[in-house]
Amino acid sequence: MSHHDHWTDEELQRYVANMEKHAKRAYGSFARTIVEFKVEYLKGKRATVLDVGCGPGFLAFELMNRDYALRVIGIDPDPRMVQTAQVKAKERGMNEFLVRIGKAEQIPLDRETVDVVVSRRTLHHWRSLPSGFREIRRVLRPDGLFIASDVNRAYPQWKRKVRYVFLGLLAGRDTARHWPGMREHWLSPEDIQPLLEHEAFRLEFIDAGADFTLVAKKQTTTKRAEDSAHQRR
Repeated sequence: MSHHDHWTDEELQRYVANMEKHAKRAYGSFARTIVEFKVEYLKGKRATVLDVGCGPGFLAFELMNRDYALRVIGIDPDPRMVQTAQVKAKERGMNEFLVRIGKAEQIPLDRETVDVVVSRRTLHHWRSLPSGFREIRRVLRPDGLFIASDVNRAYPQWKRKVRYVFLGLLAGRDTARHWPGMREHWLSPEDIQPLLEHEAFRLEFIDAGADFTLVAKKQTTTKRAEDSAHQRR
């Protein structure tokens, strides 16, 4: 299920138009973080990136503009978003961007086929975080990275209300209207860390403000055992 499922076609079109207008501001910082960690951990490797919950594709386009060697695959559970992303990619001549219907808990890719999995503000929409992290681990190659950014539940509520105004300007009134009701689904890094560790990811980086960003590395079985032994000493 996508959080856009209950939107009319008109509301979805307004959302896409607003996000496209502000794409660099909305996606630029996270795209820069992704590319920086990709360069640091994967060096000069030509990486394949999976964008979970890609929406209209604007994060993927930012990534591809910053690193021409990236191969980006997008999945989204909403067929309308998939179709929109395909159209937007064609408009930009980004023929290497592949997008298909899919969700975190059921990724339509083979085992160990991507180097980096990214997610921007989709975690709180997943039906099952453990299932999603398990699937991400499955499709990641050894030592692959999971990089996510989402709304931080631990951020002070009074500050959040001020941000609603900015959100309304950035994403449009349809998105802003639904945000207060989503609060019960928001997460904090503390919610996610034990779930990732249980699926054999090691946290490499956390930054928490109004949104949080985290980077986790897939551990091999041997490395996981070594880390566990080190922690027991």
